[in-house]
Amino acid sequence: MSQLPWNELPPRFLKKRHSSWKALRPEIQAVVVDLANKQGFKCALCDADSNLIIEHDHEPDEGAGDIFTIYNIRGLTCSRCNSALSVHERLERGEYVGLEISESRLSLHSYENYIGRYRSRVSPLIEAELERRMGSSNYWRRRNFMLKFDIWFYEGGNAPSWWIRHRSSEIRSMRKFFRVTEAMLDFINSEIVTNPKPGVLTRIITNLLSSKSVFEKIRTDLLARGIKL
Repeated sequence: MSQLPWNELPPRFLKKRHSSWKALRPEIQAVVVDLANKQGFKCALCDADSNLIIEHDHEPDEGAGDIFTIYNIRGLTCSRCNSALSVHERLERGEYVGLEISESRLSLHSYENYIGRYRSRVSPLIEAELERRMGSSNYWRRRNFMLKFDIWFYEGGNAPSWWIRHRSSEIRSMRKFFRVTEAMLDFINSEIVTNPKPGVLTRIITNLLSSKSVFEKIRTDLLARGIKL
């Protein structure tokens, strides 16, 4: 892909010099020009039409966040709207923003719409890249599995068979607890016999000692209820 001409953008539209534009990869230039047209050669969030910034996601789902990629460019914004975006992002992370949120001219609704448009544009690109890496059959098998799980988890219905098996493996009675404990002790004994190596024995003893605090808590709770051991 050849470089896109600088004159496709209005004068002083971007906060960049011609030399900086030429340094961008052709695919990045194409994304910027496409966004400029879709935004009507204005800021994505207001009517500003000069010195716009190529605003990008610093923690994208795909690719790097410290350089421009086709996966992380979110839009073209003015400096004020760019600052307002950072306020909403800090709020999402649970960080303190003080009076900045009251002074921000960007509403939560506008912020969510902006992020939604970005995700709608980038999601197909990410899926295509994942499919390329994993192979078509592997990707779609994984994709269909996750789709079925999401439908069940959020909309209800019959639970997947693997979830039923998982639930059936949970310890829900004293009888099952003792059966599992007996099986664990049998496994430990067989490992000691078949693998009498310091490394194996060390891991077994370490794991046993790690559960000591749990049994101590149970013992303390029983004594507090007047049950003598």
